[in-house]
Amino acid sequence: MENYREILDYVEKNPISAVSLDLWNTLLFDDSEIDKNTFLKVFFKELSNVNWSKELIKYHHYFKKMERTGKVISLEFKINFILMKRRKTLKDLTFNYGKIAERNNYRVNKKLENLLIELKKRGIKLVIISNTGSIPAFSTKKILQNLKLDIFDYIFLSSEHGIGKPNPKAFEKTASKIGIPLDSFIHIGDSNEFDFVGGEASGVRKTFII
Repeated sequence: MENYREILDYVEKNPISAVSLDLWNTLLFDDSEIDKNTFLKVFFKELSNVNWSKELIKYHHYFKKMERTGKVISLEFKINFILMKRRKTLKDLTFNYGKIAERNNYRVNKKLENLLIELKKRGIKLVIISNTGSIPAFSTKKILQNLKLDIFDYIFLSSEHGIGKPNPKAFEKTASKIGIPLDSFIHIGDSNEFDFVGGEASGVRKTFII
C-alpha cells in the first residue's frame, strides 16, 4: 500500500496522537549495501594471522598473577584478553562496521518523509520502532542525524532494549516513554511478520503496511 493520503485521512478521522514507524525498508533504503561477507573475511583473516603461542607466552606471568588472586583464568578468558589488547574483539568488529555504515549512502522514502513532516505540523508525535539488525544503535542514530531526519520524538532500537518487533513490549515501552496510549497510535512498516503482527498484538489502533 503506497497511498499515503489514506494514512493522512485515517489520522484526520480518528483520535490519533502518535505514529510509530519502522526504519529500514520503510523510511530508509540501503541500495549500496555494505559487503558484510568481505568485511567479516578481513576481520577473521587478521585473527588467523595472530601468533597465539607467542601471545600466550607474552601474557603468561600476568595470567598467573591473576590466578593467584583466586580468579579462574580459562582459555576463553585468555583469548578474549589477547583480542582486547589487539582491538580485535567482537565489540570492536561491531564498532568498526557501524562506522562504515555511517558513511554509506541511503535512500530516503521522500513521500513518507513528507507525510511525517505534515503529521508533525499537526502535533502528532513521531517515533521509530526498529529492529536494529547489523548496524549498531549508535550508528543508526548517526545515520538519521546525517540525513537531517531529526523529526522524531523518540527512537526505540531493539539492540538498546534487548527486545524487538514483533514483541508487543517494544510498542508498550515506546508508548510509555512518550506518555500516549497505544490505542491512540498507528504504526507504519513494511513487514507483515514483524510490523503487522507486532502492531496488532500491542493494541495500536491500526497498522499500515507500505
